Amino acid sequence: MVYLSAYMVITHYGAGSFRLTVGSVTVALGPVAKDSEWKHTSFGADIVLVPVHHQDTNGITEVTYAGKEPFAITGPGEYEVSDVLVKGYQSTSNLGGEKQFSTSYILRMEKMTLLYLGPVSTPELHPDLKEVLDDVDILFVPVGESGVLSVAEAQKLCVSIEPHVVIPMCYEKKRCSEILNSFEKESGGDVTAVGEKWTVKPKDMEDFAQNVVSFR
Repeated sequence: MVYLSAYMVITHYGAGSFRLTVGSVTVALGPVAKDSEWKHTSFGADIVLVPVHHQDTNGITEVTYAGKEPFAITGPGEYEVSDVLVKGYQSTSNLGGEKQFSTSYILRMEKMTLLYLGPVSTPELHPDLKEVLDDVDILFVPVGESGVLSVAEAQKLCVSIEPHVVIPMCYEKKRCSEILNSFEKESGGDVTAVGEKWTVKPKDMEDFAQNVVSFR
């Protein structure tokens, strides 16, 4: 695999919406759609991962730029696009109060392994996913209300996975600050507040041990 850059830029757009930029490649995770109560942001992406069909996570048109449609991944399977490896595993979500199948994704890019759970509602991971969780660098985990993991469930899952970095995702707009505060206290580890953007290098992972990176 050819790695395009020495670092990754992670930008947060609310809820579980993130943009990952490595060199000239951009990956959108769970982008917010126009009909969501969260503010949607338009930007161009080469790849978009949709964990569940809900307005807080399926804004594919919001990451289409100048007529260029991203490669959309909306379910389980194995994919390789623009030197990015993606594997999707079936999970379950109650986002918005409606139980439905969702997809959790493992990404390998810039020599790092990222696990994007999406708005999962159960800490029980798919058996096939459990088998490949040897060394997760960055874990995106949902916390709080709106049909996702409770703070205690999210923390328990983090402990079982043992990632280098934990990025909590809050889908409850009005109570996000309160929920993130609770999760940070529950984690009992080092917490770094980074605003809307965080730049990280593969070698940085050596210095982290389940550190929480909080986008505030």
